[in-house]
Amino acid sequence: MQERVVIYQDPLPPEYYLEDPRKKWDPTAKEDSHIWEEVLRIASEVCDETLYLLHFFRLSGAKLKVFKNSLMLVPVFSDDVNVSEWPNREKWDEERQKWLMPKKDVIIIIFEQAFQSLRQKKMV
Repeated sequence: MQERVVIYQDPLPPEYYLEDPRKKWDPTAKEDSHIWEEVLRIASEVCDETLYLLHFFRLSGAKLKVFKNSLMLVPVFSDDVNVSEWPNREKWDEERQKWLMPKKDVIIIIFEQAFQSLRQKKMV
């Protein structure tokens, strides 16, 4: 039997993933949109797969906070899917474990670089 190879091509241009996906419609996005855009920019230089993953988590409602000279990904819980895809901590923990933890090392590098860049620009 011949093996079939399927190659996925993203229909969206790469620049799509560099913009905070919530900033046009979520009024709370202004709090951390500049941080997300720096994180996404750096992720695009480090690892495309991690870029898509972080973009998805932002679109799903995650926030970024400055905490002790670093960045921390913070879930938002809501039953309203326009606010968050995570109705509770259990759902967040499940997705965090499945998707973020395998990329933990590269996410730490991206967050460190983004924090340093934002600090140099006096944006945090």
